[in-house]
Amino acid sequence: MTIDITTYGIVTHWDLVIVDMRERFQIDMHAADVLAQPWPHIRGYVLSLLYSETRLQAALIRR
Repeated sequence: MTIDITTYGIVTHWDLVIVDMRERFQIDMHAADVLAQPWPHIRGYVLSLLYSETRLQAALIRR
């Protein structure tokens, strides 16, 4: 199994990132306090979605 971990792949499926972040980590990506945080904090959570059974991972699997 190969996963597309490019920035393009992730951004293309940003809607899934938002849903998975809320479901898995209870993080509202549109909340002012989240948007005010530095990107590296959020980046770690987003990258963890790639290596867990998530909607994002399923969408980025290369067949």
